[in-house]
Amino acid sequence: MGDRWTPQRQPSQYQPSQGSQGHPVQRPPPAAGYSPTQLPYGPSGARPSPPSSYHAPQLQARQSQTSGGHSRHDAVAHPPPRIQPQTAPMTIWNWALNHSLKIETLRKESLEKSFNTRDESNQYSHNDIRHVIAWDLTLAEIQASPVYGILMLPLLPSFFDNLLMSRAFLKEPLYGSALRPPQDMIPFTIEAGLTSHLDFMLFHDLEFIQRYIAMARDLSRDLPQFRQFPNIPWTPLVTDVGSAAAKYRSYLPDRCSIPADVRLPSSAKTRCPGEIKVSYKFNAGWRDYCAVGDNLSASQANEALRMVEYKQVLSQVRHYMVKCGKLANSDLAAKYGYIITDKEVVLLQRHGNPRRENEHGTIRATRGFEWKSDGQSINGMLALLYIHCLAGFNEHYTLDIRVFPPVYASHKLVIR
Repeated sequence: MGDRWTPQRQPSQYQPSQGSQGHPVQRPPPAAGYSPTQLPYGPSGARPSPPSSYHAPQLQARQSQTSGGHSRHDAVAHPPPRIQPQTAPMTIWNWALNHSLKIETLRKESLEKSFNTRDESNQYSHNDIRHVIAWDLTLAEIQASPVYGILMLPLLPSFFDNLLMSRAFLKEPLYGSALRPPQDMIPFTIEAGLTSHLDFMLFHDLEFIQRYIAMARDLSRDLPQFRQFPNIPWTPLVTDVGSAAAKYRSYLPDRCSIPADVRLPSSAKTRCPGEIKVSYKFNAGWRDYCAVGDNLSASQANEALRMVEYKQVLSQVRHYMVKCGKLANSDLAAKYGYIITDKEVVLLQRHGNPRRENEHGTIRATRGFEWKSDGQSINGMLALLYIHCLAGFNEHYTLDIRVFPPVYASHKLVIR
């Protein structure tokens, strides 16, 4: 008979480890001051047991095997898996409707101590504004406009995440939160400080969405997500500082809107100029004083002053529309503009036929749309997106600037 194979006894894991020649390994003596109680898992040396939920599946399976395949858990009726409803994709409309800003001022200034900009060469003044018409902009009007389809474009998750990440990066304190608070919490007192705040709190998001719309227009024939782009004569615009567009002499608006695909921005005419003011120098509620006009009594000096300052800012934006937004070799100029404060945004539109004397200097002005959002009404971001979409509509963004009969200003401007 041949040799029968017998299994070799495996060494126990509790036996001392063996060296290469089968001899026990000589371990170094314990260090001085070593105590047996100094074990890695406490005095007892026992490894802490994991939480009870760690062995729950294994214990249930073991109980099921020992009890003949039945356990008390089998009698419990588990509910079927819940099917998550498919949510509608995020659109530019929903994003803008829920966009909110919070800007805090350091102190309140007095209007009597700080007036709005005056022009020494009499290029514009509050007397240029003959009529102010209330522009009652509503959600229904925006939804009925031909540019509403642009605002209903889906916002792809990848681009939406990039927007959130870029905002988080811009708000990150440069030297740590202990040394410098986020920019949106630093107060301000003048337009320069407010402009610095709005550069990354508002205009960063606005330009991001504007370039996203421009990309959607270019890819509307290739990507099915963008095939619903409206087939209208429309040019995508981007918002930039006023010096990015063509200027008239030394006049530049605080913000300009130029086509996104322009190669030489400095030669492009702005389609929608914007002006930035602090709230104690301009307020949308002062529009009501313009309806009273010269009927204000002598005791209403404060109301008359607010009416003058309100028209002064309107005349400044209108001057940028007519001069900086005038097309070359044409009598047409920009029709839309806006005014931004730390509280709200006001949309403007040149109105009527300037050839008619009674319609010269007529401006349509909306109420103030606040920066905070309730998700149910127009806020500042939605208003800005809408006015820029209107300015991109190639057939309706200009208005004639000729005046007939000529109207001359009969006032003498006082520089304060």
